[in-house]
Amino acid sequence: MHRFFRPFLALIAFIRSPRALPGWRLLALLSTLAVMIMVVQNLCGFPFTQRIPVEPAKRIEVFRQQTGAYRWHLPHSWRKSLAAWRMELLENGKPMSRTDRTSDVKDFTASHYFISNSILYFGTANGSDPRKNGKRYELIAPKVISEEWLTVALALWVLSLTMTLRLGSSDWIYALLRSVGRLPIWVPAVLAMAVAAADLYLNPARSHGVMLVKGLPDSDAGGWLQLATRLAEGQGLDNVFGAQRPLYAVLLALLHMVHPSLLLSKLLNVGLLGIACASVFALGRAMRAPWVGLGTVVFLVLARDHLMQVHSLLTELPSLAYGTLAAAILVIALHGRSLKLTGLAGLTAGLGNICCGELLLALPLTAFAIVAIGWRSRMKPDFIFKLAAVFTIGATLALGPWMVVQKVRFGILTFSCNSAELLAGGADPVHGKLSLEHHREAGALGLTGDRVGDRYRFFSERFAGHVKADPLGYLKRVITATFN
Repeated sequence: MHRFFRPFLALIAFIRSPRALPGWRLLALLSTLAVMIMVVQNLCGFPFTQRIPVEPAKRIEVFRQQTGAYRWHLPHSWRKSLAAWRMELLENGKPMSRTDRTSDVKDFTASHYFISNSILYFGTANGSDPRKNGKRYELIAPKVISEEWLTVALALWVLSLTMTLRLGSSDWIYALLRSVGRLPIWVPAVLAMAVAAADLYLNPARSHGVMLVKGLPDSDAGGWLQLATRLAEGQGLDNVFGAQRPLYAVLLALLHMVHPSLLLSKLLNVGLLGIACASVFALGRAMRAPWVGLGTVVFLVLARDHLMQVHSLLTELPSLAYGTLAAAILVIALHGRSLKLTGLAGLTAGLGNICCGELLLALPLTAFAIVAIGWRSRMKPDFIFKLAAVFTIGATLALGPWMVVQKVRFGILTFSCNSAELLAGGADPVHGKLSLEHHREAGALGLTGDRVGDRYRFFSERFAGHVKADPLGYLKRVITATFN
């Protein structure tokens, strides 16, 4: 047993030793190079590539028989990849011609291919069936560095730089690194927005996904854009998406009142990402860990999902902006013991949940965290509970009126009328998620999109029925989904 702990004891002794400085310098250099290589690899798709065979033949589907177009779903590890635009399709080792226009998929020509939403669309050189012509099809694709490895590299980078600074290096480069804590919060925000804007300009093909409005009016993106357009025209929340959390559509509508443009909608996403990055960095500074804040900003900017969301009309980005801003305000409020700022933090967090409900469960947990932090900081008990109460009141001022509106319009006291559909889909023992079949079942009963209240009650009963029929099975599926 003692041998098992020996390496850990040696590591602790090394860290505490004055001789550790060169070691931390080396780790800082290696981790910096690792982060740079991972970033370039995921964003630009080089220098590492791999060959992905387009097989088995049974997975190749006919997309449009009259034009000889076929489709093939990319492996799961390649979905949402930022470097997918660098993929190249080979037929018997010869490169085929790539097109980046959605319209070309409908009128496909031979020997062309197109990649959209993790699906490869292609036509063979002579118009033959790729499942039977005996030819070999391969994708030359950049290797994807998973976000888990990027997170580990960033963590090592932050740790090594922090330890190097603490061990008293006097080199000018490390003196420069010490100034990170004195950076204005707008600097990381501007850099993040510059990267996101450059990605919009350099990689327009990424905007062809299902969650953007590119000939897909029935997508969520189409729904939010349509609601924003109607709001800008003064028609009110009379769209089916108006029964959900509509604040993102309101923000889009404000832009559309100036000029209805999809580009402006994307630029709003760029600004929301900048707010999130500024808030995260301010949070790191307030907690005396600016390197952690900066590392998180780097992750936010370079993670595949976040850059993809800038191209999309999704509610997650405004929710992230409001949520991180609320966290930064709250930490500053607790440091200064300010009731007003605590209430503002609650109001901001509540507004974020009128965009998207991802942070809804954090509201009660935040109130308990305020009590725990106040108790640890030896604040007076009555002041601690005042802080928690003011935060709760602030969040309620944002969420309460919207719930009243839902109650008046549909007879349902809720944040979002589609929550029942999502819960029922997630509890389904066969699909495990909301699927087209659930919508078809509701449609067969006459529960169309304009009957919001009836749909809510129908799916609520379905959810309760699934859970009641097999509560242990439902609990198992929830636990499995949590860790997958």
